Amino acid sequence: MRAIFRSWQQLGHVPPVIRNEKERHAFELVLPRDPLVSEEQLLFQARLGVQLNETDAKVFAYACREGGLRVQDVKMVANVSARDAAGILERLRVQALITPVDAAGNYFLIAEHLRPRLGAGETDQAPAEAQNLVTDQPSGTQPRLVTDQPQNLTVLSETQWKIVALCDVPQAMAFLMERLGLTHRTFFRRTHLDPLVRGGVLKLTHPEQPNHPNQAYVLTASGVEIKARRLVNGKPPQD
Repeated sequence: MRAIFRSWQQLGHVPPVIRNEKERHAFELVLPRDPLVSEEQLLFQARLGVQLNETDAKVFAYACREGGLRVQDVKMVANVSARDAAGILERLRVQALITPVDAAGNYFLIAEHLRPRLGAGETDQAPAEAQNLVTDQPSGTQPRLVTDQPQNLTVLSETQWKIVALCDVPQAMAFLMERLGLTHRTFFRRTHLDPLVRGGVLKLTHPEQPNHPNQAYVLTASGVEIKARRLVNGKPPQD
C-alpha cells in the first residue's frame, strides 16, 4: 500500500482514496488519474503571486481541492515526516494561504479571502457562445454577455501558449506580433498580453513605465513552471 501511494504521488496524480466497508470487512482503493497540480491550479497560484516550491504547491493544490488540510494529509501528499509536514503548513500559513481551525494546529482551512476565488471558472476570453451573441443591433433589456471587466485567467488560449513559448527571454510586442502573424496592436495587447500579465504568467521589463520605448514581456517564475509542466506532460507550447 505504501508503495502504491508513493508511486501514485511520484506520478503527480491526486492521492489514492481508501473506502472502508466495515460490514463486509473489505475496502476499496480508488486511484484518481486527475493531476494534483493542474494547469488551472498553476494559473491560480500565479494570480496569487505566491512563490511555492514543488512540494508546497502540491500540498496547496490538495487543500484547494479538499477545502482543508490535516497533518496526515500533508504527510500523504508530500511523502514527508510529521515534522516536515508541520513546516509546510507553517509556510502556507505565513503566506496567508491557509488558516488554522484549532489552537493545536491540527486542521487548516483555505484562507477565507481565497475561498470565493476557487472554482470560479472565469477566463479572460469571452466564451464562444457569448461572442456569437454580441452584435451591433439594439438588444433592449437583454443583459450584456461580454464586459470590459477583467476576469480570472484559468486556461490559456492557443495564441497565449505561443506567446509563452517565445518569452523565455524578454520580447517586444512588435516581435511577438510578427512571429504570430497578427497586426492589430490594441486587440493583441488587451486580448492576449494583458491577461497573461494580470495572471502572473508574464511580467513587463519596465512595469513602472508602460509606454517605455524598450518595453518587453518575459515569463515570471510561475510562467516558467507552467511552461515546464506542459512540456513534462507531453504538450509542447505552440512555438
